[in-house]
Amino acid sequence: MTIDEEKNKLRKYIKTLKKGYSEEYFINISRIIFNNVDTLDMVKETNYIMSYWSLPDEVHTHEWNHKKYKLGKTILLPSIDGKKIILKIYKGKENMIPMPPFNIYEPIGEPFNDYNKIKIVIVPGIAFDKNCNRLGRGKAYYDNFLREFNAIKIGVCFEFQLFNNIPFTENDIKMDYVITENEIYKRTEFLLDNKST
Repeated sequence: MTIDEEKNKLRKYIKTLKKGYSEEYFINISRIIFNNVDTLDMVKETNYIMSYWSLPDEVHTHEWNHKKYKLGKTILLPSIDGKKIILKIYKGKENMIPMPPFNIYEPIGEPFNDYNKIKIVIVPGIAFDKNCNRLGRGKAYYDNFLREFNAIKIGVCFEFQLFNNIPFTENDIKMDYVITENEIYKRTEFLLDNKST
C-alpha cells in the first residue's frame, strides 16, 4: 500500500468514527481542548493568531475565536483563493459570508499580508500523531501555506483522531504542538530549539 493509499484509508476511518459522535459532544470537548490551548503562555502573550472557522465535525473554534476577538486579539481566518490560502481579519460573525467551494464562512475584507506579526497558528486536521505529524484533507492548502512564514503551529484534534504514528511524507508540515482534550504533545525538535518554553 502506498502512503497516499494509507492516508486515504485513514481519512475514511476517521470519517466513520466521527459519525458516532453528536455535534453537542464536539462542542463540549472543543471547549476542553481550547482550555488546554489557553494554558500556553505564548497563546496568552501574542496579539496576532491565525485560527480557522470550524466545520460541524471539526474541533469547534467559533466560541474561542470570538472570545479572543473580544479580548482585543487580532484573529485571522483562512480564505481560499484558487489553490491557496489568504488571510482575512475576523470582525465578528456578522462580517462573514459562506464562500465556495466548501461554503465555509470567511471574513469580509481585504487580505492580511503582514505574516511576520503572526506568532501562533491553530491548525485543524483529519488525524495527528504523538510525534506532531498531521494528516489533512489532501488538498495541501495548509502544507503549502505554512511554508510561507515562521509561526508556532498548534494542531487541535479530538482524542480519537490521535495515533501513535500516521503516514506522512517530507512535504507534510509538522506541528510544534498537538493538543487534545487529554494531553498536550510537543515536537521534540521544537523543544530543543525553544528550551525556555
